[in-house]
Amino acid sequence: MCTYWENAVKEFFKKQEQERKKEQLAKANCSGNGIWFEMGCL
Repeated sequence: MCTYWENAVKEFFKKQEQERKKEQLAKANCSGNGIWFEMGCL
């Protein structure tokens, strides 16, 4: 059970990280990097 949850959590965080990067890139492309990048980092 332990390993199942560890894997699930790892996968979840990997997905979250990828989504966050995608969002940051999209925002950076849309407008000036400054504001969006700060918001993305918070």
